[in-house]
Amino acid sequence: MTLPKKGIRKIKVDGVAYYFIVNLEYYDMTIQTVVGLVSNPNKQFYFSAQQGDENIVTEKSEKYNPGSITPGIVSRAIRYANSQTDWKNSNEMIHLYYSENLFSLKSKMYFDE
Repeated sequence: MTLPKKGIRKIKVDGVAYYFIVNLEYYDMTIQTVVGLVSNPNKQFYFSAQQGDENIVTEKSEKYNPGSITPGIVSRAIRYANSQTDWKNSNEMIHLYYSENLFSLKSKMYFDE
């Protein structure tokens, strides 16, 4: 399976190629990020951050700024997910939460193949 190009960014962390997609979730006021392996696009995990979190807002202004998920935050999420879970080799759907400059495991769901 190949990756569509629109809205997808690629990143290498510790020599492994990943992709990520960032979406604003207006209902929950969160920023949702999907991270997956380029070599196996079906292997993914997710992380979310609260819009307006001071750790992701890069510029102060009068206008509302929901914040930016930077490649640095994504690489930290990847390292956290790799060290705390086995998402690459399991049927778990991993969801992390980013708050106060830290990651935590929000939930795990299991899927049968």
